Amino acid sequence: MKIIIDDKIPYIKEAAEKIADEAIYAPGKDFTRELVQDADALIIRTRTHCNRELLEGSKVKFIATATIGFDHIDTEYCKQAGIEWANVLAMANPNPEIMYDEAMAAGVKVMGTGRSDFPNQINNVSGFPYIFRGALDVEATEINEAMKIAAAEALAALAKEPVPAEVCSAYNVDSLEYGFDYIIPKPLDPRILTCITPAGV
Repeated sequence: MKIIIDDKIPYIKEAAEKIADEAIYAPGKDFTRELVQDADALIIRTRTHCNRELLEGSKVKFIATATIGFDHIDTEYCKQAGIEWANVLAMANPNPEIMYDEAMAAGVKVMGTGRSDFPNQINNVSGFPYIFRGALDVEATEINEAMKIAAAEALAALAKEPVPAEVCSAYNVDSLEYGFDYIIPKPLDPRILTCITPAGV
């Protein structure tokens, strides 16, 4: 798998390198048709324009974006070409960069926000208390990248496990199952304590 990234954010490149055979950094101005032709995925953090001219004839099947609005992406072409064009984490609170219903209408497959009234709430309470607890348990002198990555991987694994009735009840839903609308455990899931605390150390 080949992934192209348009921003020099170290943790994004590190994450891409974990899942890709090749991860390439290229500023938006260097995104050319020739560059993306054999790419499988694009990670867009700036306003790199993903239009028909750039994408047509490419292998790209996935575009992740973290910018305000989607006017820099040819959403209609992406739909026609079968590109799952956006895995969106719109984290501004209380008003995300784009609202959930707008994103879904534009063809987004997976969306996460900081809000509890939308699917996939991304909340730091799902991580930092338990990472700190694990660090205290082993008398660690720092919180490092390895701890944070281990915690994230533990959360990802937990999301695929059956969700207890008490968690569903807390969120007033009949059931929760891993999929587009549930990619991360709910912040009030008590299993996170025993999932992340040992993982982070």
